[in-house]
Amino acid sequence: MSYKTQLVFRLNIKLIGKENIIFEEKRYGNFFFPKKIKMKIRTLFVNIFLITAMLIFSACASSKDTTGIKELVGQVVVVGNEPFTNLALQVNPSLNYILECNGKTRDILLGNQGKWVKIYYENVVEKNNLKTIEVEKAEILTRE
Repeated sequence: MSYKTQLVFRLNIKLIGKENIIFEEKRYGNFFFPKKIKMKIRTLFVNIFLITAMLIFSACASSKDTTGIKELVGQVVVVGNEPFTNLALQVNPSLNYILECNGKTRDILLGNQGKWVKIYYENVVEKNNLKTIEVEKAEILTRE
């Protein structure tokens, strides 16, 4: 409690009476919480709000798929002219992805041209204005 607050409080008790103490409390603020403490309490509530908001947003962000593996379904096609052909995945008539894969997966996909496959990949890289997928795994789809 500051000296001014103590002085006003003592004067009210001695001279004026109990009715005006309530009036003086409203006029000068709460005697038990000086201005510095009010600011600390306000700062504390703001910090609690910010921490709660950060926890909520980080909890929402952690619910995303963290493996990074994505999948695409399309037809296996060969694009380009000999000797510069590339294996590609045709998702729709206007969207092709060039496939970069290891030798065994490449041979399997070349043997299954025109068939529908599901490609598992981590990221898409743009090389020479073509979208390129680094294939992790390929799965040949069959009609049932």
